[in-house]
Amino acid sequence: MPKKTFIEPKASDLIDQLQAFNEKHHLNIDEREAENFIEYWQAREWKRGNKMMASVKGSFHTWLKNKQERLLENKAKENKFEKDLDEAIEWFFRE
Repeated sequence: MPKKTFIEPKASDLIDQLQAFNEKHHLNIDEREAENFIEYWQAREWKRGNKMMASVKGSFHTWLKNKQERLLENKAKENKFEKDLDEAIEWFFRE
C-alpha cells in the first residue's frame, strides 16, 4: 500500500473547522489561531519527534481544545481577581 503524501494545509483550509468548533462550544476563537497553528507546525516541519503529523484535522482540534482550556483558565483568573478586588475595596471602605 503506497504511503500517503502529506499536504500542508492553508489557513483557509482550517477556517471551517475553527468556525464549527466555535459554534459547538459557544466560543469566539479568532481565525488567526489557524495561522498560529500552521506557523507552529511549519517551524517543526509538521513532525512530532521524527514522525510526520498523522492528521492535520485531529491535531488542529486538539490545538483548539487546548486554546479553549487556556481561555477558560484566564476567565477564571479574571473572575477571581475581580472578586478579590471587590472584597478588598469593601474591606477598605468599612467603617
